Amino acid sequence: MPQLITAISNSIAVYGANSSKNKERSSSFWWRCASDKDTGYSYNYSLAGVKKASPDDKVEDARKVKKGPVVLTRHELKEQLQHDAFRDNVDVAVDYVATHRRQVIRWSSIALAIAIIAGVSYGVYQFRKSQREQALQAAMAIVEAPVEPKPDGFGKTFTTQQAKDDASMKALSEVAAKYSGSGQGDAAQYMLAGIQASNSKYTEAERNFKAVADSNSEYSALAKIGLAQLYAGQGKNQQAKTILENLVAHPTPMVSKEQATLLLAGVVKDTDPKRAKQLAESLKIPTERAAVERAAGQIATDAK
Repeated sequence: MPQLITAISNSIAVYGANSSKNKERSSSFWWRCASDKDTGYSYNYSLAGVKKASPDDKVEDARKVKKGPVVLTRHELKEQLQHDAFRDNVDVAVDYVATHRRQVIRWSSIALAIAIIAGVSYGVYQFRKSQREQALQAAMAIVEAPVEPKPDGFGKTFTTQQAKDDASMKALSEVAAKYSGSGQGDAAQYMLAGIQASNSKYTEAERNFKAVADSNSEYSALAKIGLAQLYAGQGKNQQAKTILENLVAHPTPMVSKEQATLLLAGVVKDTDPKRAKQLAESLKIPTERAAVERAAGQIATDAK
């Protein structure tokens, strides 16, 4: 027993001699080690505080340093759980508006003014379009009215064809003049030229056909057909042929290549029957429509 007491006493004496050196290590429990990649310094976290060491320093007794993930306090964890990205974005937007209130009001006013102008412009466009369509429909009601020597009193009628043509030309002229450049105006001018041509008003008809033919209207190709037929009727076959050849090379949704080819064959059959027959024969194929094939066969027969 005395020997045991002596051994314990010696151990206490040695520990007391080294206590000042081991004080920091014995009173602290090191539980995490992290590195700052930007600065190159390492940080040792403990219950006693934070120890900062340079990259060249060696952490004494590294075996007592316990590495692990970042541990959040209860308050930090609560803040993370209550974090709302949408609310943060709203807060940022509110802060921006509050800071730039004058600019926000100015640009909002400009955007509102642009929206109002666009809405008003669209409304005006639709209203004017409706007016043009109503005017064209009223003129078409006259063009399509029946001729009855003894009217029965129901609907619009005319006692003679001439009376109907005169009223039609007057109505279409008003629409074409008032709405010139619009689709409805071009349609009225094209139909006006056709009625003028049938009433031997060739100069007026040519002028109106040309005006529509030279436009970008969807009725342009139809006006070119009307002009070619007008020239052919006057014996101006070369002018008619030039127009029709252009349509054969550049067909449109309104005038197909087959239609233009048939008309061209009809124009040249008296002056160049061989070419007329070739044009007609090119359309006499099974894939063509029956009406086109019959018309082509008739032209080929007439051209012999």
